[in-house]
Amino acid sequence: LFKPMTIRRKIKGEDVSEKGIYPAYSSDSENNGIVGYYSAPEFICDLNNPVYVVFGDHTRTMSIARNSFSVLDNVKVLRPYIENTNALLFVCSVWKKQIPNLGYKRHWSIAKECCLRLPTKNGKIDLDFMESFIAELEAQRVAELSAYLTVSGLDNYELSSKEESVLKNFQSIKWDTYNLEKLFGKSTRGKRLKGDDRIEGTLPF
Repeated sequence: LFKPMTIRRKIKGEDVSEKGIYPAYSSDSENNGIVGYYSAPEFICDLNNPVYVVFGDHTRTMSIARNSFSVLDNVKVLRPYIENTNALLFVCSVWKKQIPNLGYKRHWSIAKECCLRLPTKNGKIDLDFMESFIAELEAQRVAELSAYLTVSGLDNYELSSKEESVLKNFQSIKWDTYNLEKLFGKSTRGKRLKGDDRIEGTLPF
């Protein structure tokens, strides 16, 4: 299903900015794994390699990349043999369910040994079923969201004159820089609680 790729150049966090051109992926679980942008990609998305999956070793995230990109530490880059986005989403969802959540430990050693149960037809993986299944789920969720927005009155996306005025006035607001310690006081550190030390109780962790 996937071919693990060799990562020859892992960029550092300080090399990433919003001014770069190509997305930089990490094991972050937000924003599809993109933590910023970099000036030059290591992995090129083109006709021969149109899509990659970036596996977050600590978070078990599976980010689908269709534009050339670079990566930070703690990820694995995989070239899927399935290029259809919906079918790929189906496979990644099935795969992730097989990987136990070990917290912040690394997961790749377990993930690469997983065996997946996938729908088949005539002895081959049934890509058409997976594609239509995901498309049907998407259509259902979009319909539910549309109905909710209509009932709650949030389907009106046009700005009122008051909202337009607020946006115009926003440009004239003056900004300044403040030290965090002056705003919040000195930071404090409590005793570190390791996972093995946890016991059942009512206090939030």
